[in-house]
Amino acid sequence: MDEVERLIRTIFLLHGETRKIPLTLEGKRIYDYNEDYIMQKLLYRYELIEHITKRGYTQEQAEKMIAECWLRGIINMVSMDPQPPKKDRDIFIMANEEYWVEEEEGLLSDYVREEIVEREIREYVLDHTLNEHDEHEEKIREVYYEHNRKVLRRETLIHGLMKRGYTLEQAEKLLEEYTTAEIPEEEKRNWDEADKIFRRPEYKPLRYHKLYVDLKLTGEKNERGMYKSIFTEIPDSFEIMQYEEWELREYGDILLLRLDGVFIHGTRKVPFKTIKRILKDAEKQGRKTLTKRELKERIMEECGATEEEADVAIHAAEATFKIRTMDPTLRELWNLEPFKEVEYYWSGTTLWYPPLTLQDRAFNPIRRIFTQAEKDGKEWLTRRELVEKAYEIYREEYYAYSPVPRVVTRELAEDLVEDAEELLLIDSKQENGETLYRLNHQIVNQLKKIYY
Repeated sequence: MDEVERLIRTIFLLHGETRKIPLTLEGKRIYDYNEDYIMQKLLYRYELIEHITKRGYTQEQAEKMIAECWLRGIINMVSMDPQPPKKDRDIFIMANEEYWVEEEEGLLSDYVREEIVEREIREYVLDHTLNEHDEHEEKIREVYYEHNRKVLRRETLIHGLMKRGYTLEQAEKLLEEYTTAEIPEEEKRNWDEADKIFRRPEYKPLRYHKLYVDLKLTGEKNERGMYKSIFTEIPDSFEIMQYEEWELREYGDILLLRLDGVFIHGTRKVPFKTIKRILKDAEKQGRKTLTKRELKERIMEECGATEEEADVAIHAAEATFKIRTMDPTLRELWNLEPFKEVEYYWSGTTLWYPPLTLQDRAFNPIRRIFTQAEKDGKEWLTRRELVEKAYEIYREEYYAYSPVPRVVTRELAEDLVEDAEELLLIDSKQENGETLYRLNHQIVNQLKKIYY
C-alpha cells in the first residue's frame, strides 16, 4: 500500500460516517457473513479535502489524491446529496474488491434487464456485436432480427442463413464455429471453484440448448392471485447472446465464491499474492505498471505455469478487481508515457476474495494476539512470533464456524499477517534487519467504538 492509499483509507476509517447495511431483506439473507449487517464508510468531498489539508497538503494536492483514488478504485462516488451541509454534494465511499464486483454485477444486471430482457429482440440484436466488422456474425444476427426471437431452432437458423447465400454445409459449419463450447462436467470435476469460473469457454455470439424453456407471463391471474405463465419448449436450439449477458453470468458466479466462507487465492497454481508481489516488485524498481505480456511471462517463470494458466490467473485477478488496467486519466496523473498496450497495476486490499470486511478488522484474531502481548508487557512482536501465534490461533479457532474444511498452514498465517498490515490493523517497522509489528491503536479504537 502506497502513502496516498494509506492516507485516504486511514481518513475514512477514522472520520468516515458509518453506514450499516442489513444482511437480510424481506426475511431473506442477501449477504453471506455471520454478522447481522456489514459496515461501509462514507465522507463528503469537502470533508475529505479538509482532513487531507490538515495533514499539511495543499488544496490542489488533495484534489489530485481524491481523483487518483477514485480512478484506482480505492473510493467511489455513491450519491449527490440534494441537501448537503455545505455546497459540496459529492459523497464518497471507501471501496474494496467485493464492493466493485457487486457494483459491476449490478450495472450488468440493470443493463441486461433494461436493454435486452425488456426490449424487443429486433431493437438490440444488431447492436454491439462481439466481433466488430465480422460479416458472418452480422448475418447470424440478421436472422434473429428477422424472426424477432432470442432463441431459434437449428433448422430455422440454418434456413435463414441459406436465404443469405450460405450453402447447407457452410451454415452448419458457421453454427459450429460461432457457438460457445461448453466445458464438459467430467473435465470440471477435479477443478476448484475458481477454475470452474475463470476457465470459462470463449464468449461467442451463440449459446446452444438441448432444450430451451421459454417462460412468459400472460397478464392473467389464477385463483391464488399469481400471474399465469406460458411455457414453450424449444429443443435443439441456439440463443443469441450479447457480451454483457456472458459477463453477467460470470459475475454472478464470482459472487457465489463468498458463500459459506469459501475464499480463493487466485487459481490453484497462481495465487493472488504472487501476482501482487510481481507488480509491487516492479513498482519498487520504478515501474508503476506492467504490460499484460510482461506480467504473463513473470507468472509463467515464477509459478511454472503454462501460458493458458497465466492467462486464467490474470483474468481471475482482473475480474475480482485485484488488478486493474491503466486508465488514460490516471496515466496523466502519474506522468506516464502514452499508452502502447494493456498494462496492469495492483489494486486489491487483501490476498483474499472476498477481501476482509470492516467486521473482520474489528474481530480479527491478530488483534487478540497483540492485546495479550501488551498485557504481558510486549508492544512489538517480531514477524516470526506473530506468524507463529497467528498460525496457532487460526488453526484452532478461525475456521471453526465454517462448514467448508480449511487446512491452515504457516503460509496461510503469513498471508493473514500481510493482510492485517494492508488493512491498517497493525503497524510495522524495521529494526536491526528484522520486521517488527504492533497494533494500530488509532484504527482499532475507532473500530471498537463502532462494534462495542
